[in-house]
Amino acid sequence: MDEIVIIGGLVPSLLIDQNNLPSDTDPHAGTIDLDLGLTFALVTEERYEAIT
Repeated sequence: MDEIVIIGGLVPSLLIDQNNLPSDTDPHAGTIDLDLGLTFALVTEERYEAIT
């Protein structure tokens, strides 16, 4: 999905394996929502409807 990127509070848990953190490091607090960045020049109306 080249036209979509995940942004916001979910990113750290996707980039860093929370199960393999150093013992003195607290895991990421997490988030309850999902933020997306869309490149509207590449997203057709049908694609946008599928995402929503």
